[in-house]
Amino acid sequence: MCKGFAYLDYGNGKLKRNKNDIASIQEIEAYIKTFKPAFIAASDILAKLVNHSAVLSGRLKSASSVHEKLERKEYELEDLNDIIGMRLTCQRATDALRIKSLISEDVQHFEVKETKCYGMCPGARKYRESGYRRIHLILLIKSVNKTMELQIGTPYTNMWSDWNHDLVYKGPESFQDDEKVQKYAMDLAEYFFNLDQERKKLPLCPATLEKANALRILEMNSGGADANKLYKKLGHPPNACFWWNDMQL
Repeated sequence: MCKGFAYLDYGNGKLKRNKNDIASIQEIEAYIKTFKPAFIAASDILAKLVNHSAVLSGRLKSASSVHEKLERKEYELEDLNDIIGMRLTCQRATDALRIKSLISEDVQHFEVKETKCYGMCPGARKYRESGYRRIHLILLIKSVNKTMELQIGTPYTNMWSDWNHDLVYKGPESFQDDEKVQKYAMDLAEYFFNLDQERKKLPLCPATLEKANALRILEMNSGGADANKLYKKLGHPPNACFWWNDMQL
């Protein structure tokens, strides 16, 4: 049963409470709201930084997810760096490295607090023991003094990660303990890794397509009725060069 905090100070995002207390859902929801300005600020900065060369998506962590993590990890709210979670999906693994460098060099807006590179950086292993591949950055958003987690990957790292998270990691325990399931996950990781290697040969997109408004094209082709729904389903492609995301259909 959750006990109340000794006192709360949401103005600066700090929470003080008795040791071993876990915040209630209502208290967590109030805490998450303090991250909304940071979420908006980081979204704007990253969108300008990548300049339509990657698809940006993100979310504020739900109160139920935060509560579960506090219980499971025995964390304090202040220990969480992923209240803000964002994902940059690049066309190639080489693009992911370029964008990682851009963010690291943008000392005006960000301070890189932690970098973890799973299978995407020179000298790194192909993937984690599970088959996971992606770059993780913990960033301090300087203008609002809040931290966030940013993941950088490709359509194939996303596809493997989403499949594994939903069907294995969050799936039945029998899946997690099954050697054949684990072998299949590694075989699938190898398959997607090879697709990313092949994707390095992706031809350069012409300027005409780079400047094209993807949403406007969808509106023209669908009569406008389902354009926004389809645009969201495609992953909010910034231009016509990013139609690769139609694999999600």
